[in-house]
Amino acid sequence: MGAFIFENCTVREGATVRGSVFYDSYCKWAEKTHLTKRETLSLASFGRKMGERFPKSRDRLGAVYHGVGLVAECDGLEGNPHVFFP
Repeated sequence: MGAFIFENCTVREGATVRGSVFYDSYCKWAEKTHLTKRETLSLASFGRKMGERFPKSRDRLGAVYHGVGLVAECDGLEGNPHVFFP
């Protein structure tokens, strides 16, 4: 989990990311780094672990994590309306 955050995330006040986008990014990273299915966290486990590290809220579209964002270059997410880069 720490390696994913270090390689793909920016941790700073004001950053937010949708849970679904966050998990998709994690799954792409897990595949790229050759984690096995067993080593890759399930959606529920990912949400629980990220919720322990970052404040989480919910809106009508699902979970939103605060204080963390994705680094766009790593995911090709530039322009994605569900990722905020302050």
